[in-house]
Amino acid sequence: MTTIRADRDCCTVIITLTCKAPAILGEVQVLAERMMPIFAKQAGFISMAAHRSTDDTQLVIYLQWQDRASHDACQKSNDFGDLGPQLLGHLASGQAKLDLKIHDVIGVVSAD
Repeated sequence: MTTIRADRDCCTVIITLTCKAPAILGEVQVLAERMMPIFAKQAGFISMAAHRSTDDTQLVIYLQWQDRASHDACQKSNDFGDLGPQLLGHLASGQAKLDLKIHDVIGVVSAD
């Protein structure tokens, strides 16, 4: 079960990857799936969820960190090996576009 914390000290990151072709989105999705256990081992990691749009154009990744410093440290980590350069290749070719934004959670509700 993914945890979403409304704690103001948390760092919530939402990444939107938009791809020009379903095949590219499929490759990006595989990269994201391979990154999940690596994210989980990073210091300060709380949770991650990935969502693929039903029209096969976007992958949205939701990450929460204990604080901004944990997120920043993850971005500098070498733990991702060749996964980062593969994703960068899709971005550099123009086949994929990445939008990363940091958000504040303003509310959370769960079913009882």
